[in-house]
Amino acid sequence: KARINRMMLQARKNAAVLALLFTAVHAFYYPTWNAGFVSDFNGLQWRLEDKPWYDFLHSFGFPAMQQLLHLALYVFYSLFGTKPLPWYLLFSSLHILNAWLLYLFAGRVFARFSIPWPTVAAVSAAICFALSPYHTEPVVWKVCLNFLLSGAFILLSLLLALAWLEQGQRKHLFLVHAVFAAALFTFELALVIPLLCLFLAWMWRVESGAPGRGRFVRLAAPQWARTAFYF
Repeated sequence: KARINRMMLQARKNAAVLALLFTAVHAFYYPTWNAGFVSDFNGLQWRLEDKPWYDFLHSFGFPAMQQLLHLALYVFYSLFGTKPLPWYLLFSSLHILNAWLLYLFAGRVFARFSIPWPTVAAVSAAICFALSPYHTEPVVWKVCLNFLLSGAFILLSLLLALAWLEQGQRKHLFLVHAVFAAALFTFELALVIPLLCLFLAWMWRVESGAPGRGRFVRLAAPQWARTAFYF
């Protein structure tokens, strides 16, 4: 019963933080709801216009391995064209999601490594992330879906790696590698995931004496092999 109560309390905290981030991001970014269809977006629109859906396999002629990104752009553009509100809601929602994932990850890391006031520190990090002027371009400019999706994949990979280090369940390890595979075909920023996961595992080993060498190999080897295959 005590465990259930702790889980319910944590779920309420997480929901409250999500509501806070939702309010803060929309208060900050709503004035830009109809902006961002400029510059490189025109080139993107030209590449997507009247093309068959299966051209995503070649990134609609864009010289990069971004098939998943271009499939998402194609589906969204086909559904909504350049109607500004759906695009604003997509980009702002992904930004809120990334800030929330950062809160979840930071809170667990801070608590694990005995950082004072871990929840306060994690909420502060998420708010600073959500409202940082540095993120204005990818949130507003409607050609920057790659940054938002890559951010989500990176943070999700770290959360799953953390869950695997804590619990050792095979499903978490499988999901880490699946998310990394999806991220690779979204944007090249995904190439930092193996380094970040390796650093996280090293920190874990220094702090707790685990994981052993075998767990390092199970986490790192598939990621580095997939990176070599990608190149």
